[in-house]
Amino acid sequence: MVNSDIEHFKKIDSIMADAEKLAGKEFIDYILEFLKGKKDEELPELTDEQVRYNRKINRKQIVYHPLGADELKKLTKILADDNMIYYFSVNEGFKVLIDSLYFGTGALDLIETTLEKQKKLQEDIQRQHQYEALIDFMTAQNQNAEGKTMSQADMLKILHILETGSLNEIVRSNLSDKKKIKDLFLVVIRSIDIAKNK
Repeated sequence: MVNSDIEHFKKIDSIMADAEKLAGKEFIDYILEFLKGKKDEELPELTDEQVRYNRKINRKQIVYHPLGADELKKLTKILADDNMIYYFSVNEGFKVLIDSLYFGTGALDLIETTLEKQKKLQEDIQRQHQYEALIDFMTAQNQNAEGKTMSQADMLKILHILETGSLNEIVRSNLSDKKKIKDLFLVVIRSIDIAKNK
């Protein structure tokens, strides 16, 4: 473990030790529990289509409710504080946000900007296999039988998140085969005009 890792984990330990004092903690706790269906007496029943879809892409559903625009706005404001970002990450907030994309891609901007400015967080996301989750999401959204694909803007945001992560040396040295394939994919995708070839 290098010095930067030791400092990173000390910082997280310090933040978590004083978590009760964090402004916005209650909202983060609430929104994560709500999205995961833990505020419901019983989890919402999935439609047959959702069950088939999850089975097809081998997805273990985490989020059962969409993230509303007002909640996203409040969450974005709270996560402007670095301490809150780490609290959010420790509580698997990014795992929840990435799974929420199946309901709508509103959280992509927040994921993109946060990971771009937090290099150590990129490593945490890699350890949680969330770059793979993003690749799986993008793949699933572009394998629609009706020929429907993701919007160009959303696709480019995901590619930017993946590229930013792959430029982090520590993340790069731990990439799985799936993520190594992604590097080749990025070269290919940049050489084509997505709008013309969708």
